[in-house]
Amino acid sequence: MRKIGTVLPYICAGILCILISFPMFSQSIYIDEAYSIEFVREDVASIVASTAADVHPPLYYLILKVAEVLFGENPAVYRLVSLLALYINLLVIGATYVRRRWNNATAVFYVLWFGAAYVTFERSVAIRMYSWAALFVTATAIFLLEYYEKGKMRDYVLGIIMTLAAMYTHYYAVFAVFVAWVMVLVAVLWRKRERIGKVILAGSVIAVGYLPWMSVVATQTKSVKSDYWIQPLDWGAWFTSPAEMMESSMTGVGFVFFVLILGMLVAALLQKNREALLSFAVFGGTMLMGALISVCIVPIWDTRYLYVSWGLMALFVGLVAGSSKKETSYIPQGVLVLLLVAETFFSVTSMQEHDMVTCGADEWVEFLAENVEANANVIYADPTEHVRIYRVYMPDVEFTNASELFWSDGQETLQNILQQGDTEQVWFMINYTQSALGNRVREAVSAQGYELESAGVYSIQAKNIEVFRIGRAANEE
Repeated sequence: MRKIGTVLPYICAGILCILISFPMFSQSIYIDEAYSIEFVREDVASIVASTAADVHPPLYYLILKVAEVLFGENPAVYRLVSLLALYINLLVIGATYVRRRWNNATAVFYVLWFGAAYVTFERSVAIRMYSWAALFVTATAIFLLEYYEKGKMRDYVLGIIMTLAAMYTHYYAVFAVFVAWVMVLVAVLWRKRERIGKVILAGSVIAVGYLPWMSVVATQTKSVKSDYWIQPLDWGAWFTSPAEMMESSMTGVGFVFFVLILGMLVAALLQKNREALLSFAVFGGTMLMGALISVCIVPIWDTRYLYVSWGLMALFVGLVAGSSKKETSYIPQGVLVLLLVAETFFSVTSMQEHDMVTCGADEWVEFLAENVEANANVIYADPTEHVRIYRVYMPDVEFTNASELFWSDGQETLQNILQQGDTEQVWFMINYTQSALGNRVREAVSAQGYELESAGVYSIQAKNIEVFRIGRAANEE
């Protein structure tokens, strides 16, 4: 029986890793992933410069660049890079470290809570930085806990390294590791004052290590103050954000888990479960800092960003639910396991209905490979920034946004494109949500003696794209 308990966390972690990995081979790309791929096509210096001009730190893109150099450009490889951080979090941190450090039950609850949440299914397989930020934040907290308890230099150094890695991966990770270090500082001042010098030294090293990026942070903050997509903070949504992270399109089960979190918080306070409360404090502190900055400086609140500290929420749940060995606790533990298994089912089912899976883009990729030449001209009817999605699939094509055809010099632009069609391909690609603009393009092309010939409708994430070949009208030949 003891052997089964030892293996169970690995079984749970392995099953979740497999389930979450299902969309890995999808060729369907959405706008945020297109940004990542666009950055990775650049050299290292340009990646750093481009991320500085954007609103994200560069480390994740540099990790992705290593994969691109080794294996070439491949969305499946890029998704595997994101999944690798998840595998480490579940198998190494959850099933191995948490099990050895505490017990089998704590490890099982850590793995199930972290892996069953829909936010994990959604974020860990995307070509984005969230899974790596979550890994670095969780690792930082673990190494700091180990250093506080044992005082080993290895944990001290690794805590500093993981902190800087987190800070160079996502700005919400900066909030999380800041809270973790503040708690370490308070703890050593309270009980282990002989280590205060090392904690202050660590803070200085981290500050120096992050100094090269501080001017970038200041510049980015100024730029998003004037123009950013995030709306002002909704305190109601902020308070219930942990519920939203468990939600999927299948069910409103997130509210149930939110109530469970509140109940476990009360239990941790009554039991004086210090380690659980500290874990919750990192997650809660990340929430609070995101809210305060959103109110006082610039709106930056987005629930998905909290995923960077999701490992600490999972550890909190594991420490509360797995700490008791009384027979009376077996029933609530069993109920929680059943709820998390149900959450896994809902997350898997919702992911199977996600555009990444249902719109795998295989037909789209096959059509482009067989029909669209590298020197083609493409007029696209879609938001301007979405050209990045098209460029993922057609990196060498010349693109023109359809709206540009109706600017003051639009007629000349259209004439130039159509004239090139005598020797090169000209295509019109329209997202169905832009149908009104498509009618205007058809009229403008017809006025020039050309016509649109449909080449089919293709689906990728959140898009149904009809493709037209533009050629001379029959009566013009």
